[in-house]
Amino acid sequence: MRGPEVLDKTNILIWSERMTDLQCPMGAFTRPESTEEIQGINLVYLVDRPTAHAGETLTFTAWILNSTAETLTNVCLLPRSLTNGDLDGLAYTEIPTIKELTGRMLGPRQSLCYSMSYKVTDVDAENGGMFTSAVQAELSSHRFGLLVSECDALSVMEPGTRTRRVP
Repeated sequence: MRGPEVLDKTNILIWSERMTDLQCPMGAFTRPESTEEIQGINLVYLVDRPTAHAGETLTFTAWILNSTAETLTNVCLLPRSLTNGDLDGLAYTEIPTIKELTGRMLGPRQSLCYSMSYKVTDVDAENGGMFTSAVQAELSSHRFGLLVSECDALSVMEPGTRTRRVP
């Protein structure tokens, strides 16, 4: 299965053989009690590096896309978790404010973009594994009521990539 990834320093969306269905960066919106996807409203969540090394900064970017003719209200992006290969709970280095993440409006055929970052540490590099950043989005639609979506962004930590210390 082919999937999109963002290239370093270009922010150009390309197709890559390295992505799997588990790494699909697009989440559909549904009603909380349903699995029926609402057409025209999507959550896209990507990380800028498919692999990570100690000392690098991972930038996670979420887009909420509205290709409908309806204005969506109370749009919220909720960061759920950021973990490394040991499933340690991590804190983002940079994250939007609560005001930027919640209570927004999204007009017809518009999008909202959010970015969060994390600087990879030597401790993260010790065992390798995968960084997983999970987000949830909620919004209100006059036509459908409360809608929700979830998406993960993944980056592989390459073991043995500790930063070099200068004596």
